[in-house]
Amino acid sequence: MRKSAVLLAVAALLVSPAFGGWNDQPDERKYKVVINHEEQYSIWFAESEAPNGWKEARFKGSKKECLDYIEEVWTDMRPLSWRRNKEWGNWADMKDQRGYKVVINHEEQYSVWFAEQEAPRGWKDAKFVGLKKECLDYIEEVWTDMRPLSWRKHWQK
Repeated sequence: MRKSAVLLAVAALLVSPAFGGWNDQPDERKYKVVINHEEQYSIWFAESEAPNGWKEARFKGSKKECLDYIEEVWTDMRPLSWRRNKEWGNWADMKDQRGYKVVINHEEQYSVWFAEQEAPRGWKDAKFVGLKKECLDYIEEVWTDMRPLSWRKHWQK
């Protein structure tokens, strides 16, 4: 499942009428944090059994406390299967000996581009050059929060 689809699914769950949306209206109900097999987080009613495919993440509290907890611990929104696959879905041919560079866009999202070519439109050099594997390893090290910058700024308010 694509990251954007996952984000939309989680957002749809959290803004559903059952959860009262993202509004600031008083909500006295207790919630719990749930996590799925891809290490993606959401909230659920504390008194209800976790939905299929989700298990309790051992945190309960108000909606705000649960969402704050998720904001603190969910620093890498990539699905677990994506993070574990060092070849990133077999996209990266690790035998490739050409030079690459890491590029970054205005949303602070990273990618790899050919070192001898100008960065694609909307992207700029991130000042790291190397073999494809080295570039991917660098991205994995520095890109710890895959949420777009605009998303992060919105939720910091």
